[in-house]
Amino acid sequence: MEFLDPVTNAAKATLSAGITAGATSLSVSSGGDEFPATADGDFNIFIWNATDYDNAEDDPNYEIIRVGARSSNTFSSLTRGQEGTSGVAHNTGGKTYMIALAPTKKTIEDIDAAIASGWIPVNETWAYASATTFTIAGVDRTNVFTKGTKIKLTNNSVTKYFYVLSSSFSTNTTVTLVGETDLVNSAITNPHYSYTDCPQGFKKGEDWFNCSVYADTTQAVVSNVSEALELNQKNYDPNSNFNTGTYLYTAPVTGKYLVCGQSKVATIGDTERWIVRIMVAGGARHSGTDIVAYGTTYLAGVVSAVVHVTKGQTIGIHIMCAGGDRSTQDDGDNFNNYMTVQFLGL
Repeated sequence: MEFLDPVTNAAKATLSAGITAGATSLSVSSGGDEFPATADGDFNIFIWNATDYDNAEDDPNYEIIRVGARSSNTFSSLTRGQEGTSGVAHNTGGKTYMIALAPTKKTIEDIDAAIASGWIPVNETWAYASATTFTIAGVDRTNVFTKGTKIKLTNNSVTKYFYVLSSSFSTNTTVTLVGETDLVNSAITNPHYSYTDCPQGFKKGEDWFNCSVYADTTQAVVSNVSEALELNQKNYDPNSNFNTGTYLYTAPVTGKYLVCGQSKVATIGDTERWIVRIMVAGGARHSGTDIVAYGTTYLAGVVSAVVHVTKGQTIGIHIMCAGGDRSTQDDGDNFNNYMTVQFLGL
């Protein structure tokens, strides 16, 4: 599955017989096992007239051939005339022809492409298994697809990006993904993975999956009724996940989020309680602040928590005054009643 062609050291062999311009297989007298195995992937070789030229590059008729399979001293599934060379006959009488494995222009281009984009292409088949999983048949790739690895692929003619949530092996490798979109039951092509911080085209969660929102008006609060804090304005919401109509942030991916919020009540009475809570999925309550007022004109409840949220679940702030009808305080800024959400990771 390596993004570079497989390599070995000092792989060189002599053809046992010449080949025609259209040949798709060749054999060497010995030394075939010095070259990569079929399971390692396709690779390019040089072929040249070693009788007249010590080095392949000196032979005007040298050729680069892509090898698709090898069994001992037989190389097959050949694709001729690679990298600007021509598929020509190498069978002149009395001449010895050799093949060798060495870096080519393609090697350098593959390295440059991976460095420039941050993505490593994969030379193996990924098969759809479910909306959030794909499989790789017959090999263990769990050491490659560790939690947090970034994935890029084409599925149903759409380029999609994911984080790896987990991987496991039993006959096949199963990779579980999390992303803004799901896989569909269609072929997966152009597979890539990355360990870099932010490969080309990838939405880094820490940069995209966050928001800062606030209320710019007062809100009437009915006694002993828990209700959503009406956060109707945005400071920022780069991925458009907050709804100013429902006052909820919808998690674009499964993971851990840092949620902070505050609500300030105006003119609260003695012994009344001002309660501020983080609400997840409309019901789960996290890190509630419950403050009892004793002759306080204004009272602010502050909450913060790291919450694990499943993709599609919502996050919001709920407020309640126990003991009286009250309203939030608005001083004409965005510091009294607010919420911030920040994606931390998987």
